This record gives sequence, structure tokens and C-alpha cells, in this order.
Amino acid sequence: EHNETFRRMTGYAADEVDSMHALDLFGADAQDEARQCLAAMRAGTDVNDLMLRIRRKDGSPLDVTLSSSGVLDGAGNVVRCRAILRDVTERRIAAEKLAEAASMREQFLAMVSHELRSPLHAMNAALQIIDSPQADAVQRTRSDAVLRRQTRQMVRLVDDLLDVSRITHGKLVLERGPVDLADVVRSAVEAAALGFSEKGVKLLTEGLDQVLPMFGDEGRLHQVFTNLLQNALRFTPAGRRVWVNVSRDERVARLSVVDEGRGIQREHLASIFEMFTQSRQGLARSEGGLGLGLTIAERIVAAHGGRIEAASDGPGMGATFTVALPLDERAVARRGEGAAPSDKLRIVVVEDQNDAREALEMLLDIEGHEVLSAHDGKSGLELILEHRPQIALLDIGLPDIDGYAVAAAARERLGRSIKLVAMSGYGQPEDVRRSEKAGFDRHLTKPVDPRRLAAALEDIRSADSLLVMAQSSARMEVE
Repeated sequence: EHNETFRRMTGYAADEVDSMHALDLFGADAQDEARQCLAAMRAGTDVNDLMLRIRRKDGSPLDVTLSSSGVLDGAGNVVRCRAILRDVTERRIAAEKLAEAASMREQFLAMVSHELRSPLHAMNAALQIIDSPQADAVQRTRSDAVLRRQTRQMVRLVDDLLDVSRITHGKLVLERGPVDLADVVRSAVEAAALGFSEKGVKLLTEGLDQVLPMFGDEGRLHQVFTNLLQNALRFTPAGRRVWVNVSRDERVARLSVVDEGRGIQREHLASIFEMFTQSRQGLARSEGGLGLGLTIAERIVAAHGGRIEAASDGPGMGATFTVALPLDERAVARRGEGAAPSDKLRIVVVEDQNDAREALEMLLDIEGHEVLSAHDGKSGLELILEHRPQIALLDIGLPDIDGYAVAAAARERLGRSIKLVAMSGYGQPEDVRRSEKAGFDRHLTKPVDPRRLAAALEDIRSADSLLVMAQSSARMEVE
């Protein structure tokens, strides 16, 4: 016997089911399993949630669980059997997706561990060479170069992990302003040039001598083109070439990165921007990376109202990545406004990590700023109140009072005469909002990118310059 639900599940009509044998519901590869199941049911043996795959009328598979029990007569003989079939196709698909996700997670964690250990291994070896009394000047210089390269790699890895977390939770934040895309691409090319030279890959450019105005996040757009250039470098052998081509029509800029690298299989093009879809590599993973750069680039471009596409004729044929972004001529007029004055700044740095504090001091000193520093919140606040700097760079996690408390006290005593910049290892939107609530003017995520720090200082000086101009203008009007 059967019911209407069973007929809907399988697609058979009542008379069709009546004329069928139970084995007809199973494919050829499941006949033995079906016979064993039927034998157990005839014997009156209970069956509990046995997973089976049967066929619908149209031939498509249907995953079910079978539970059955025998109905006995007065003598204890099996006279019939009750069976319940439950459609668990969606449950099976969900379980497969969970298993796949768990496998991807484990592979990703193993990959992260490998990618983080590799630069640490190289950095440790380089430090030992620099400290060795037997090392000559050339060896120390080469070791210093290793430290610089591997530090950049570590920063990229950590930034990618932070960015993918923001993307996953829909918390990617853009700081929009007037931008010249050509400037952004030129900057990315200059930053990548050393890596191309060291590997022996020729980097060529075309169309960068034009203005491409738009409103966007300059740092994030720089990240997009840096990621595309690093991707091209990673998969292009020494002796080959990479081109950066820029063109525009009335309202759209198109920027392409074309390489003579190993290419992309056609079936992978549709998923190339999905997370963790980096082509499988051997255990050596000589090309490196977490497979996140293209995902991050695609999300940043989409957030700017643009699109990014990949093309390749297959393995060994190279690849082309093209970014299309909307232009806005109104950004041209604003691009030069508020130019920062040339005066250097008095800056207080409050950072409890000695190496980080010393490095930041030296970086600011090289730029010609007057720098004062402290290793905890209380002494940092004393410096701020005594010397009244234009800017204070405050670490949030200090050993005595945290950076929020220092900012609140400085703001209470000095008002808006001082600009406060938070430095923290936490960079989620809620962390930025908490900084703003505490009175900070900027929030920089550690490790602090020197370019972002320089941009923040420029913005602060520009804002001060515009404020002075506005106040002067107001006084003239009153007079």
C-alpha cells in the first residue's frame, strides 16, 4: 500500500505504483542493498533510519530514510510490514555542504599556518646572519633585504585575513574622497616595481599620463591594483612580461593587468573571485598567498560601483584582469583643495611596545617632525598636556590606562586644539565607532601602513588649514 505523499515524492501515479515491484524504485547499483533491506522487512526485523537512494519517475535521485517494523499475527508470524520513507534530499545536500565547508576550513587553517611560518623562518635566519660576527657587509645587506621583503609579506597576509573577516560579515568600510585613479595605479606600479625586478619579470605600462577623477577610497583602490599586480607577478615566470593598460570613455575608466603567466582553466574563470578558490598547488606552495587577494579586490571594486572580470585562453596562455570604475569629473575641482601646509608637526607617540615605538619615532623624525614619546598612558598624557602637540598617536592597549582614557582626558583639557589618532590591532567598524566616540579624529589599524599614516597626517593638516582659512574669511566679513 502507499499514500498520496509517497506518489508526490516519486512522481508516479497510483496505478503505476500498484504495478511496480519495490526493487523497481532502485537503480542497478543499489539492487543488492534493496534486496537485503526487503529480506529484513519480510523477516520482521526492525529497520531504523536506513539511508537509501531511490529513483523518481523522471529518473532523478531521491534520498530517503527508511524505518520499518513488522506486523505480527497471533502466532507471531509476520503478516505485513509498516514502512515510513522520509525525503532527506535537502538534509543530505546540507550535510555535504557542511562537510565541504569543514574541509575547506581545515585546508585554509593549514595554509595560513604554512604561509605565516614561511616568512618567520626566513626572518629568523636573516636576523641570525645580521647578528653573526662572521657575516660580512654583503651578507648583512642581503639579510636586511630579506627582512624587508618578508615583513611586507607578513603585513599583506594579516591585512588579507582582516579584510576577509570584514567582507564575510559585511563590514567593509570605505573612506571616500576625490581620487585620481591614474595616480593610484602609478603608486601601485611604483610599489610593485622592486618585486618585479627581483624576479626578472618586465613590468610595462600604458595610458597612465591622464587624469581619471572619481570619488572613492584611495587606500582601498590602491589595494585592488596592488593585489592584481601581486597576482600577476606570482603566476608569471621570470623572463616574461606584465602590462598595465589604462583607458577611459566618457564616464568609465578601464584598467587592465595582462600577464604572460600560467593562465587559468576555462572552468575556473567563473569562480576565480570566490573565497579560497586559489588553484591547487603542491606541498611546497612556492607561489605563496592565501587565495584571498582576488576576492578582496572584487568586493572593493563592487563597493565602488564598478566590476572586475578575468579572462584567459587556458593553461600557459596568460591571464587578463580588467577593472571598470565610474568616473566623476566633479572630483577634479576638489582634488587640489586644502593642500597641506609645509610646516612640520609636533607629535606625541604613546606606545608600550618598545620596538614599535622606536620605529615610529624614527619614521616621523625622518619626515622632519618633532617627536616626543611615552611608553604608558599616564606619562603620555603628561607629555600631551605639557607640550601641547598638534597630533597625538595613541596606542589603545596601554599597560596602565588605555588610549580611550588618555584621549578623553586630553580632549577635556585641550579641546579641539589637538588631533588624536588611535592605533589599534582591532579595526572592525565597531572599533572605529568606539574611537570616534572617545574623541579620536582617526583610527589606524596595526600594523600601521606608513602610507596611511602619512595620508592621515596630511588630512589633519589640510583640515586645519581649511579651518584657519574659513575663520579668517569669517573675520573679514565681520570687519
